[in-house]
Amino acid sequence: MLSFLRKVIRRMKHLPSGSERDLSKSPGLDSFFSPHYRDHNSARLAHLATLGLPLHNRHVLEVGSGPGDHTGFYLERGCRVFAIDARKECLRALKERFPQVKTAQIDMNEPAPLVKLGAFEIVHCYGLLYHLHKPQEALGVLAQVCSDLMVLETCVSPGADCTLHFVQENSDDFTQSITPLACRPTRAWVFAELKRHFEFVYETRTQPNHAEFPLDWSKPVADGSLFRAVFVAARQELDLPTLSPRILESQVRAPE
Repeated sequence: MLSFLRKVIRRMKHLPSGSERDLSKSPGLDSFFSPHYRDHNSARLAHLATLGLPLHNRHVLEVGSGPGDHTGFYLERGCRVFAIDARKECLRALKERFPQVKTAQIDMNEPAPLVKLGAFEIVHCYGLLYHLHKPQEALGVLAQVCSDLMVLETCVSPGADCTLHFVQENSDDFTQSITPLACRPTRAWVFAELKRHFEFVYETRTQPNHAEFPLDWSKPVADGSLFRAVFVAARQELDLPTLSPRILESQVRAPE
């Protein structure tokens, strides 16, 4: 696991000489290069690597790619990656890091153009859903282009009800919504929406090693706190000890 984390960190720093320093000072892009953001990405990718999913040598759609902090994870596994983001500045930065990756500027609040890209075996949707104000439409189109697996990580609202809560975000920060309106769905809402499009839907039994991923969902939630969960949707049943076919009230940390 330590060797994997070192590779993740190297990929997250993979920019031509001087480019990362310049990008880190660019309005809107600077948040992507903060220590907090990098620690968060490392934890999420390390967790994804422990799930036992078939993620090698696949055709991958990376949704809401930002400047490519997750792109190297799939390239290292021999995948072909197509990255989309709503902001051209993010895609420009990604192409500097990974010139071989195809990109398209698509706002997932208006996801219809995505269908023209064809089908993908893996849809990687980490850290995007809760920045949208039309998440139902986004999930419907993503399912339409997904032939095998969707891996989805999102901020969620507490509670067992099936509810979609809307919030305001700062659209000047490129790690946030492209419009001021975003959402915080409950886990039950995400699960139910995925079940509309996939026969097999799972929550992970483990959580990334980061404070924003709780283990005990029965505890009270402090106002303003961010809480996240990870889901897997599949066309074929996945018999993996890392996945639960129902929403869990308690989880454990991913192995290190």
